[in-house]
Amino acid sequence: MQFLADMNISPLTVRTIKQQGYNIIRVSELMKPSVPDTEILEYARNHQMVILTQDIRDFSALIALNGYSQPSLINLRLSNNSPENIAQIFLKIIAEQSYQEALKEGCSLTIDDNKTRIRKLPIKLQ
Repeated sequence: MQFLADMNISPLTVRTIKQQGYNIIRVSELMKPSVPDTEILEYARNHQMVILTQDIRDFSALIALNGYSQPSLINLRLSNNSPENIAQIFLKIIAEQSYQEALKEGCSLTIDDNKTRIRKLPIKLQ
């Protein structure tokens, strides 16, 4: 599985995750920092990458409005946003087989301080 870290994910977090053997790259390594979320989303779709972000609404809204079943998202809503904590939470979550399966199938995985929620893609608008 390949991961694309949004600009709001620290380079230190990305480095820590890479050191653990995961294939992750930060948006700034591929594109200008000011690139719109739509371009990041399309890049992830075209390269079958999972987006790692703390920008909960933008990517989820774009995926829902377009009816996409990919890319999967990992949305972080944590009170402790230190690079070390973000990396630790990511590594804990991604080690679980059930989450890996859901991400491969297409989901939005939202992680906060108290729970983890999975929404299968495409997101159905009401």
